[in-house]
Amino acid sequence: MDSCLIAQARIVSAMLIIVWASPMHAQVYRSENNGEVTYADRVPSPARDAGHSILNNQGVVLDRVLSRDERLQQALAEKLAKAKATRDRTLLATFTRENDLIRTRDDRLSLIDNMVDIMDGRMLSLHERLETVDRRIELQERNNDTGVASRSLYSERDRIERRMEQTLTSIDERTLERQKMAIQFEKDLIRYRELKAKR
Repeated sequence: MDSCLIAQARIVSAMLIIVWASPMHAQVYRSENNGEVTYADRVPSPARDAGHSILNNQGVVLDRVLSRDERLQQALAEKLAKAKATRDRTLLATFTRENDLIRTRDDRLSLIDNMVDIMDGRMLSLHERLETVDRRIELQERNNDTGVASRSLYSERDRIERRMEQTLTSIDERTLERQKMAIQFEKDLIRYRELKAKR
């Protein structure tokens, strides 16, 4: 047998003898640090954040103290569960029937669609204005001896192009907002049906 294993067996045996020789009310703390198991009559410092088990003098686990990471995960899970419960209550309080939820969804999505339609119209108008300004610039560049159009026309073209970029960005943002909203409403509708089925 490997000498390391023999040494470990002796340590475990000694610990068990200590545990069994202790008074009936004594507790033993079992912790693990980097794969090394430790038994002690108090919580070792490294185990305070790593988690540990509390054993009685017969080696039976009485309690388990979660590690710091486990406590954080548990707190997050509780927070998410609380948020879900709040959302469930809000869903049921806001919509008395499924059709109310569907109508609200359709109204909200339709509002965004109308905004996008307006911005599409604005883009078309800006595009027409840009074509007109480009023709005027081209005409002046051909007819002027310097081959340059008036500065105001170049400035106007820059302004139109900036407004087109801003409008395109707004269209993209509203389109993304609509997608997210549609997905959330679909989730809400599924959850609403589940909650109503439980009642």
